[in-house]
Amino acid sequence: MLVSEVLKHLKSQKHHQSNQVDDLKKPENLAESISGILNRISEPPSQIISQRSQLRYRFIVGFTLVTCPLLIFAQMVSSQGLFGIPIFSMTSFVIFASLILGRSGHLNLAIAIDLLVFSIYPYTMLIVREAWDLDYSFLILIWIPITMLIGGYLLDQRETALFIALHDTAFLFVVLVHPGASILMSSFLETIIPLFGISLLIFVGSWARQRHIHQLDELNQELDAKNKELNVYASLLIHDIGNDLQVCLLNTEVTSQILDSNPQRAKDHILASLAVGQRMSALLKIFSESQHIIQSDIVSLIERIAEEAQIAHENLEIIITADEQCRSYGVVSRLLPMVFVNLFRNSATHAGNLPVAKVSITMNGNEVLIIVDDDGPGVSPSIRDNLFEKGVSGTKKIGAGIGLYLARQIIELYNGTLSLMDEGECEGCGFRISLPLTSLTKLT
Repeated sequence: MLVSEVLKHLKSQKHHQSNQVDDLKKPENLAESISGILNRISEPPSQIISQRSQLRYRFIVGFTLVTCPLLIFAQMVSSQGLFGIPIFSMTSFVIFASLILGRSGHLNLAIAIDLLVFSIYPYTMLIVREAWDLDYSFLILIWIPITMLIGGYLLDQRETALFIALHDTAFLFVVLVHPGASILMSSFLETIIPLFGISLLIFVGSWARQRHIHQLDELNQELDAKNKELNVYASLLIHDIGNDLQVCLLNTEVTSQILDSNPQRAKDHILASLAVGQRMSALLKIFSESQHIIQSDIVSLIERIAEEAQIAHENLEIIITADEQCRSYGVVSRLLPMVFVNLFRNSATHAGNLPVAKVSITMNGNEVLIIVDDDGPGVSPSIRDNLFEKGVSGTKKIGAGIGLYLARQIIELYNGTLSLMDEGECEGCGFRISLPLTSLTKLT
């Protein structure tokens, strides 16, 4: 009996402590629930991609959540109306409708509605009000700067300047023309100059904030580019160096087994291992070099790689034709040369005994167009559709099938495209590379 009572007491105490813990967690859970709801509401829709637009959308969400309850409360304690319509309630409804539009992806329309509603409200009320008093004048003088501030958050720099200038002009016109503005005319300088000073401060603050956002956008774009480049580096290290290392290990193992019985074959395996080791060393050297060292115009870069490829592959001939205008655009890259190294190596390997590769470099609008075409048999129809996928190759050699996949990844780092030409467009196997001028450096 005593044991059962003790167990019962302990169970009751544990239940009491559990209830206390739950009570302590309730505020935290409530705060987390509210935070989760707000996060879901403020999460931009998928149609809104840029960081600037996402910030605008979140501002509209916060603006709506704050403004609508305030306007509804103002309507409850005020008799303000326009032609019998409760203007505060109507304004809150329109602002909420603009949030729905922004949520559906029509962000610019939502911004235009919010700014239009807040901009025309004070002047609309002036139309139906014959005389001003101090309280009403103060409301107008507060409302206009708030509207300017909202515009500074939702508009670009030039649009903000125009928006603020229009408001200042409209207010000045109303003060000079409206018959009920005599209370402001009596203290003209004390009214107009402070408003213009506030307008200037709002514009400067908006300019500084937008400049900061622009710098953040540039930094984020740079980080994205670096991340993509690091992913390509990782692929090169994992696949190219990893596969080459396997080849070295395999050759070493075979050499150790046949060194006494077949010295000539063992020597061939040693030479093969040496060649693979040199290739790994060259790849690591690319990673270790300063990016600014590997720099030239795009035509000279391809000419240098073609010269090296013809030395490495004695049977390969490369003919290059280029627009001189293309020499005005340079490239700073550790990876881009590897694309052409791979394409020329493919031509030397798969285009017959005496392959000829033709390279055309031309200007095509706002991009440099590069076509590499050889006189080989072309690409097998069975792999044309998925040629650029990882592991797809026309050969069974160890480590093959990664070159074109990585080549496309590298070209896409520079916002370019790499595609296989149709059979009727080229003599053998042809590749089309486009590099936008914005990804290249204009040389003086």
